[in-house]
Amino acid sequence: MYRVILFVLLFCPAVASSAHITDRLLAGLYLSANNQQQPIQLLPSGTPVELLANKGGFVEVQLVDGKTGWVEKRFLSEDTPAKVRLLALQGKYRQLQAQLDLAEERLADNAKALPDSKVETEVAREPLAEALPSAEAETLVLPQQRAEEGVSRESSTSYSIVLLALLFLLCSGLSFFFGLRLQDQRQLKRHGGFRV
Repeated sequence: MYRVILFVLLFCPAVASSAHITDRLLAGLYLSANNQQQPIQLLPSGTPVELLANKGGFVEVQLVDGKTGWVEKRFLSEDTPAKVRLLALQGKYRQLQAQLDLAEERLADNAKALPDSKVETEVAREPLAEALPSAEAETLVLPQQRAEEGVSRESSTSYSIVLLALLFLLCSGLSFFFGLRLQDQRQLKRHGGFRV
């Protein structure tokens, strides 16, 4: 008998109807700090209010249209509801989309004006073309001067590298010596002055 009841309970669908809870909330606006009376107005979620006073579990608020009344404190939040934030973000999106469209129009207008700028660049290249032969002559002289300076630079660079290497070896040797000495003193202190 128990098996039949268990089978029916486990595998038969429930007869109860199902529902979903919505995110809509209506808070009552009362004349006094008491929810036993009828509310004078129902405020939907996201209604902006200005806080005036606290009394027990109620807060006196003023609406945008100037009406004042009392609302239960549990219905108030400093956080902007998701629906209001969504509307604000959609407005910002529309503004940014309008700015993007305007920028694309300007870019298209500038692209149409591009052939005129090609003529301007050709005019600007003429003085550069005149200065090019003198620059080429200077580039032929520069490698010879650089080669002469390079020999002296290479020798001074090699001396500085050798000096840096010697300085590094000296410092590392000194730090190794003092490290051994410090370790020896620690061992002596640990073992009462006897070497182990």
